[in-house]
Amino acid sequence: MTTKRVPIVRSPVQQITARAIDLFQYAMDLAVGSVEHNRIALELHRELGRRPWDWNVLDVGVDDPPPREPVFAKLESWKAAVELRRQLQAAVEER
Repeated sequence: MTTKRVPIVRSPVQQITARAIDLFQYAMDLAVGSVEHNRIALELHRELGRRPWDWNVLDVGVDDPPPREPVFAKLESWKAAVELRRQLQAAVEER
C-alpha cells in the first residue's frame, strides 16, 4: 500500500542576537553594493538563520509594499524578512 506524504514546511528558528544587531547596525553605515556591505549582508543572513533562498533583511524595507509573488513561500519569506528588519531596527533604537 502506498501513502502520500505531504511535506511540512517548517521555518528555522530565527533569533535576534546581539551579534545580529551589531551586524545590522554596521551594515546601515556602509554603502549599499560595496564589497564590505555584501559581506556583512551574508554574515547577517547566516546569523539570523535564514536559508540561502530567503529574502535578506537588508533588501527589504518595513514600509515597502509586498512583491507580486505568485509563489506563496516567497511571499512568506518576504514577510519574515520585513518582520526581522522591524525587530532589528527597534533593537538598534533601544541601544
